[in-house]
Amino acid sequence: MLKFLDNLLNRITMYRLVLYYLIFLLVAALLLSTTRIMKYDPFALLASVGFLLAICWAANWIFARTFRVAPNAESVYISALILALIITPIQSPADLWFLG
Repeated sequence: MLKFLDNLLNRITMYRLVLYYLIFLLVAALLLSTTRIMKYDPFALLASVGFLLAICWAANWIFARTFRVAPNAESVYISALILALIITPIQSPADLWFLG
């Protein structure tokens, strides 16, 4: 069993593993908010994720061009999902300033 787990983890990068875990947490948060166990609106959570993905992608693109390095797409998603999971979802359009 330990050998199987070791072989499985050797085939996947840590970036990808963290990304899968964050996606799992986001899906869990969406399910909990849909069933009203969490008090947040699932559409507000999705809007926050979409906005944060756009902001993180733009920041990654700007910094990659500025420093002439290759951008890492997985880090964009990881950063956006971490921020979406620790910051309260938007309640009004004025909250987008804080997320940005």
